[in-house]
Amino acid sequence: MGERTQLLIAINIFENMDSFNKGDKPYDTIYQAFHYSWGWGRVMPMHFLDIVMSFAKGVVTTNSGYSNNTIAQATQLLTPAVQFIGYQDDANFGELFQKNNIAMNERQRLIFNPDKFSNNEQGYQTAILNVVFECECGDFRLINGETHFFRGICQATGNKKAGLAISLQEWHNSFSNFIDNDWYVGYKSFMKHYEIALDTPARLSELNKAIRPTLK
Repeated sequence: MGERTQLLIAINIFENMDSFNKGDKPYDTIYQAFHYSWGWGRVMPMHFLDIVMSFAKGVVTTNSGYSNNTIAQATQLLTPAVQFIGYQDDANFGELFQKNNIAMNERQRLIFNPDKFSNNEQGYQTAILNVVFECECGDFRLINGETHFFRGICQATGNKKAGLAISLQEWHNSFSNFIDNDWYVGYKSFMKHYEIALDTPARLSELNKAIRPTLK
């Protein structure tokens, strides 16, 4: 139904900043998926920005202890109560790893193949957020992260296949009727402020080299 996009997030949870700074593995990782009907253009990236800003302020849990479900429940509450944005449980996202053998390198960068996960009409956004759980306050706070955009079927032409990673600029260009240049400049500034890395040309080349052989 509608113009579909989807946001997939891996949230790495660290026990403290020392653990993160030393390069230790996360204490846990929670996977989140959000589906958008009639959510093309800036709807999905703006919802992602809402999530980033919420973690920057501190996502408060309903109890003082940490459990596997705590952050999943907290993030679910960040979903706006509107019809065209739907939360999907982490099981749906987790299946993506088992079915498609998603590659991960030393920095736990994820390579997704949206074409195998959904109809991918208008594209995907994926992200990794690193957060620390502050036991004293019972909340999760943002450290940094990264995000990636992927081309949808409706934007595919010639060699520009659906499922390939694209830059924020290309995403902006695909929806220029709904996203002006001021939005693009402002979004880049917010991502930089919250230390959410966007893809460089070199990183896009690296991602797409791995993704191309998996596309139809």
